[in-house]
Amino acid sequence: MINNRESVNALKPYNVGGRSSLSPDWECFDWNESEFPPSNKVFEVMKTFYRYERYPDITASKLKEELSKYVSLPADFIDVYNGSDDGLKDIFTVFVDKDTKVLSYPPSYTQVDTFISINTDNYEKVQIIDPLDKHQYDFTHCANADVVYLVNPNNPTGKLIDVSVIKDLLESNPDTLFVVDEAYYEFAKQSCAHLVIGHKNLIVTRTFSKAFGLAAVRLGYVMAHPDTLFHLRKIRNGKTVNALAQLCGIAVLNDIDYLDARIDEMNDSKKFFIDNLPSEYTAIESHANFVLVKTPNSEQVLKKMKENKILIRDRSSFTNLDDCVRITIGSKKQIIRVLDVLSN
Repeated sequence: MINNRESVNALKPYNVGGRSSLSPDWECFDWNESEFPPSNKVFEVMKTFYRYERYPDITASKLKEELSKYVSLPADFIDVYNGSDDGLKDIFTVFVDKDTKVLSYPPSYTQVDTFISINTDNYEKVQIIDPLDKHQYDFTHCANADVVYLVNPNNPTGKLIDVSVIKDLLESNPDTLFVVDEAYYEFAKQSCAHLVIGHKNLIVTRTFSKAFGLAAVRLGYVMAHPDTLFHLRKIRNGKTVNALAQLCGIAVLNDIDYLDARIDEMNDSKKFFIDNLPSEYTAIESHANFVLVKTPNSEQVLKKMKENKILIRDRSSFTNLDDCVRITIGSKKQIIRVLDVLSN
C-alpha cells in the first residue's frame, strides 16, 4: 500500500473550472490574467531564441539586474521563481513546520491554504471584518503568530492595507514573519517591498502573470533580506525558471511605457464598468484588475454568463460574501459584453 502524508488526506485537487475544454470564443474573466497581450518586445525576443538544448541561467542574473532597477532594491534581495505560487510554496515549506502558528485573513487567495495546511496543524484564519464595506483587520492576533500571510491588494476584494500599517506590524512583532503577496502591485502602485532592507521578518512576493501579461510562461519573484533568502535558497531549484521566461521578463521590464498604457486602459474600462453597472448590483472599490460584485443571485448570474460563453469567479462561498462574484476587467469592448449580459 502506498502511503501519503496525513496532511494531504483532507486536501482536494485544484479545480480548474472546466477551462481546459473551452473553445477560443469564450471570454475568461475568472483568473485575473491580463486581458491585453504583453509588450511586442516579448515576441521579438522569442523569435531570436535558439538555445533550447541548454539549461537556463540558474541564477537568473540578467533578469535580477532588471528587476533590481524596477523595484529599487539590490539584486541580492531578489530571487526569481516559476510563478509567485512557486515562491509561496517554498516560503511555507521552509518557514513552517508542524507546530508553527500561521495566520491569514480571509477572504483571501485560497491556493495558499494548501501550502500552509500541508505543513502545519496550527493554521488560524481570522475573518476580515465587513469585507464589503469597512474591510477591517484584527491585527491583535499577529502577536501570537509565527507567520502571517497578507494579500495586498486583497484578492478578491481589491482593498489595500496602507504601507504604514504593515511597517508598524513588522516593528511591533519582530519575531513574526510577514509574507505579503503583492500579485496586483502594478495596479495599486503601493508596495512595502522597500521595507525588506531593514526588516528580516518580511517577505514580499510578486508575479508577471497579471499586469505584465505573462501568465503562460510562469514567472514570479520574491523579495527579502539576503539572510532570509539564504534559507529559501536551500531548497530552491533554479532550473525551474526556464530561459524563455527569463528573456520575456527582461523584455517587459524594458517596456514600462507599454505596461502603464495598458493599466490606464484597464482603469478606464473598470470605471466604465462600475459607472454602467445595473442598479441591482453593487461594485466594491478595487485597486486591482478585477471588481468584486454583490449580485441579487450569484448562481443565476454565473449560469447566465456561462450561457453567453463568459467565465467569471464565484466568491459566494467566503464568509460575508454571499452572492458575490469577481470579474476580471479587460478592454471596454469586453466589458460591454459583460454588462449586456448583466442587464438582460
